[in-house]
Amino acid sequence: MSAAAGAAFDHLADGVARLRGTDPTDDPAAMLDVNAAWAMVHGLGDLLNAGRLKHLQAMGKAEREAAMAEMIRRSLGAVDDVRHSAG
Repeated sequence: MSAAAGAAFDHLADGVARLRGTDPTDDPAAMLDVNAAWAMVHGLGDLLNAGRLKHLQAMGKAEREAAMAEMIRRSLGAVDDVRHSAG
């Protein structure tokens, strides 16, 4: 992994640690959250780069970033809903 990718992953893991109150390297469930978020943002990036999210690409930068943030929030909310219903 490149230094930049490693730093980005560490930043994401630190954010999950703050949100969950646990270190993802010590908590397998928290690491799943890190991996899920990492996969989501890479999936969005790949789809955007491939021109497969035309409705997002047609938006202005601020609107596109807000839409992508909402997509990520929705997916994280769904994960949180599943976690709470299972516990």
